[in-house]
Amino acid sequence: MRPFSRYIFSSFVFGLWFGLVAVTASAETLRLRADLWLPYNGDPAAEHPGFAIELAKAIFEPQGIKVDYQIMPWVDALEAARAGKIDGVIGAGSAELKGLTAPQESIGEPRVVLLVRKDNPWQFDSNASLKNVRMGVIEGYTYWDSLDEYIKANKAPKIVTFLGRPRLSMGLPS
Repeated sequence: MRPFSRYIFSSFVFGLWFGLVAVTASAETLRLRADLWLPYNGDPAAEHPGFAIELAKAIFEPQGIKVDYQIMPWVDALEAARAGKIDGVIGAGSAELKGLTAPQESIGEPRVVLLVRKDNPWQFDSNASLKNVRMGVIEGYTYWDSLDEYIKANKAPKIVTFLGRPRLSMGLPS
């Protein structure tokens, strides 16, 4: 097992881990995976692949640690990190950390936003307001505790689950 295997690279909890990894690794490759989640991580071939990736490269590459960032479905990325096949994932929330080690500091704090069409008057005020709403979610994502519980309790047709695979039109690996 490599010195930094089984650690999670998270947009929510991210920071001191860099120092720990940089001290223990030399001439290594840090394998990071995630699905697309801009502005944190995007197209690996882009000049600006997302600020979490750019930050990882700025910290690790001057120390001789190559950052190998690739897109993969979120559920698969979490599974690969838990199995030690990759070194980390980008953007995991606290509910997704089972079996992974997370640092104590954050580089960002995303907000979950529920969106509707412009002509739709619906507004969220509690999970009860979701009673007559059909909602799309991404497989394996966590949102906030009470919404995660609502999603688990209310399957199709109320909840439409998307697989979170990269769009092939972007030319990204699947």
